[in-house]
Amino acid sequence: MSQDYCADQVMRHDYEHYVMTLFAPRKQRGALWAIYAFNLELKKVKTLVREPMMGLVRFQWWRDAITQLYAGNTLRHQVLEGISAELKNIHWQENDFQDLINAYENDFETTEIHSIDEGWNLINAIAAPFTRLIETIEKNPASDQSVIINAGYIFLQSILEDSRFKNIDRLLLVSQLEKKLNLVNTKTICKTQAILMYYIMRRNLSSMVKNKQNNPLLLSFYLWYKRLFFNRLQ
Repeated sequence: MSQDYCADQVMRHDYEHYVMTLFAPRKQRGALWAIYAFNLELKKVKTLVREPMMGLVRFQWWRDAITQLYAGNTLRHQVLEGISAELKNIHWQENDFQDLINAYENDFETTEIHSIDEGWNLINAIAAPFTRLIETIEKNPASDQSVIINAGYIFLQSILEDSRFKNIDRLLLVSQLEKKLNLVNTKTICKTQAILMYYIMRRNLSSMVKNKQNNPLLLSFYLWYKRLFFNRLQ
């Protein structure tokens, strides 16, 4: 079943988002799993191909598949089938899927990041359509603050894992993220987003302690998200 496949992929490869879906209403979980699984398919192109041209071919395949999906022809792929099953009730815009594909393709083609702003803009281009797809499920308008939260999640993961950021001072990267997040009014963030970010920061803090790293700015993020988390549960 396509819904089970999408849920399994998200649980295996994007556990933080999977945990978040468990706090969402049951009727929304299938749609959330479909979008997170779709996002994973685009994200993993970078790790699956060795030749740039093969990556571009994969992105074009997804671009054409979404076009076909909205024309009423669902190609045989369990993620596409999962999206198709939810389209009866969720009014996703085709442009949001295409924008997300284009953003990941641009990220794929960017081999070097020379500044914090360049990195943030690259990530924000992914976060914006991704947020619109998620907020459509929850029937919320995709606010700039929600985009910042999702971009902040991707940005934090990039600081920790993406080699393109290795030549940029880590403290400057974290400081930039802190400035962005300080623009967020915590009362506008939905409970599931608060849970997600708190969970991520707790995991990263545990990793930092395990590896005997001392990063006071990362600790400050943990405390910020902890406050956010408890504010939204009141």
